[in-house]
Amino acid sequence: MENCKKCGNNLENNSKFCAKCGDSININVGNSTSSTSGNKKIKSFLIGIVSILVFLLSYGVVRYLTTKGISSVSNKTELTESLMQETANEINKDLPKMIDSETRLDSTVGIKNSLTYKYTLINYSLSDLEGGASLSDMLRNDLVNSVCTTPEMDIFVKNKATLNYSYYDKNGVFIEQITINTGIDCAQHISSTFEESNVYNLDSFTTCLKDKGALLYSAFWCSHCKAQKELFGSSQELLPYVECSTQDATDQTQICKDKKIEGYPTWELADSTRLTGEVPLQTLAERTGCELPQ
Repeated sequence: MENCKKCGNNLENNSKFCAKCGDSININVGNSTSSTSGNKKIKSFLIGIVSILVFLLSYGVVRYLTTKGISSVSNKTELTESLMQETANEINKDLPKMIDSETRLDSTVGIKNSLTYKYTLINYSLSDLEGGASLSDMLRNDLVNSVCTTPEMDIFVKNKATLNYSYYDKNGVFIEQITINTGIDCAQHISSTFEESNVYNLDSFTTCLKDKGALLYSAFWCSHCKAQKELFGSSQELLPYVECSTQDATDQTQICKDKKIEGYPTWELADSTRLTGEVPLQTLAERTGCELPQ
């Protein structure tokens, strides 16, 4: 019987992970053709449900905070340990819950300034992941993007909360945990998108958006709004921008109330359709017909 190289725990035969510390065990796989194919299939459906998972989890937290009389869009809300625990308990009342045909959200745990979500891939076993990329390799970038750009997750970003996504296979065997430190990961995400946007001048593109009737509804305290504007680099001063927050950050301006703006940032296009959250420049170009510089 072999021992775990990380903690020294005795390992069961054919174990893929240490039952004590969760460390992965290196296993030589002679032929990975079928497992690689399965890995691609898993990646395909997992990436498709990332935004659904983030929405569901943020919805549960926002719903609970609302029942407690706390505004989810206030920049003064503090996620205390007791509030995180109470929020997790409230979410758990609706669990377990199927996210889609492949994934079940089983429970949430709130500890200090963090939330841990446990969900199960009900049709896959740990062996299906052999010979391919890890779940973190497949999903982490998409999760970071969704967490850092979804307006409803803003409360986590402002409080620099830690979000843990724990995956288990259909037999209840631990697969992997993906951890997102919003204080660090979202700052890096904003920085990288800002650097990409400054490769070229966007004055003509930004002016075109305005000429095409696009409007950006935003709030000065909103971190996602800041990230959206920073995509335009030095051209952000030309944005067709509407401020939705009162100066004390406790209410909406009347124009945004009349427009029924429910989240920030919100883009309204000339045909009255809306795009919420941080919208990629390419998407704005496609929806408005404005051309991005090459």
